[in-house]
Amino acid sequence: MIVRALALVWRRLPLYAAGAACVIGAQALVALVWRVPFGLAYSSFIVPPLLTTLVYAFAWADSDDAPQGASATWERVLDRAWAVIVIDLVTTILVSTGLNGILAQDPVDIVLGCVILLICAPLVFADTSATVDEMPVWWLLPGAFWRSLRTARGETYLRAIAILAFGLIPALLQPRLLDWMQAKDLANADFWSSVPLNAVTLVPIAVLTALVYRDATRKAPNTETETKEIGD
Repeated sequence: MIVRALALVWRRLPLYAAGAACVIGAQALVALVWRVPFGLAYSSFIVPPLLTTLVYAFAWADSDDAPQGASATWERVLDRAWAVIVIDLVTTILVSTGLNGILAQDPVDIVLGCVILLICAPLVFADTSATVDEMPVWWLLPGAFWRSLRTARGETYLRAIAILAFGLIPALLQPRLLDWMQAKDLANADFWSSVPLNAVTLVPIAVLTALVYRDATRKAPNTETETKEIGD
């Protein structure tokens, strides 16, 4: 699975590299050039999910048995980006709460943090579902969460935990990188210790998530039936 994900990353490397550069540039413009108050925090809720949507759409198209045109894939990116922004905001808040609990000194907070992360694991496919699944607009958000919860069972749940763990690596590395940059008196250490790291690691994790979700949904033949019933 990881080898397949790396192959798909390599296939679209120029596109994904350009997307990551745009994410870094856009957030730098907001936080470092325009100096918008809390610009780094606000832009992190909007700009990276756009790249996430792009990666999901193209990774899904590239792994499909039937070739899909680039224009249709770009149309899907533009059509579903808003949903991914909302879903990422919700899941980021939940995951951050769990991670802060684990990093706390209180044993109760540590246990609660672990519980929250275990509950969050089945939600890792929600933004993938919102990007690639055919659903009515009014059902897009609840449907994405529902499909993610339904998909993350058995072996797929273990894979969801692994994906969540991979996604936490940048958050765990960032404080150490920040301390190192501050010790070297580097300017804007809070930006350079987080934004490039998140942008670079986002792509392979998103591709891996899309592949796991595709494999899991292939084992669920009633997905199209559910979509038609909801649409009717």
